[in-house]
Amino acid sequence: SAAAIAVQTGFELVIPLSAIGSPAIGDTILISAQVNGSNHDFLSNQFLGGLQQGTGNLGGPVGNINLKEFAGDQHFGITVVPEPSAACILGVAALGLLRRRR
Repeated sequence: SAAAIAVQTGFELVIPLSAIGSPAIGDTILISAQVNGSNHDFLSNQFLGGLQQGTGNLGGPVGNINLKEFAGDQHFGITVVPEPSAACILGVAALGLLRRRR
């Protein structure tokens, strides 16, 4: 969309599936992203996945913080889907098989 093209801040992160154990199509990957200090000495309350409303900064050092002490899930899940080009090739192959049967 035009709005997406106009964005000039932020970043995109790409992690090869082979780097995280090669999950299969349909598997769910749990992701948690937090804002921490440059020396990993401080953890804020800014999480993608969220903390309960009213939770203050968690402090640090980060390695001493146990997220099990906080209610809820501090992560979100995404489902592994086929690469668009792979899905397109499968779709074309399926159409070819259907036409061949006629």
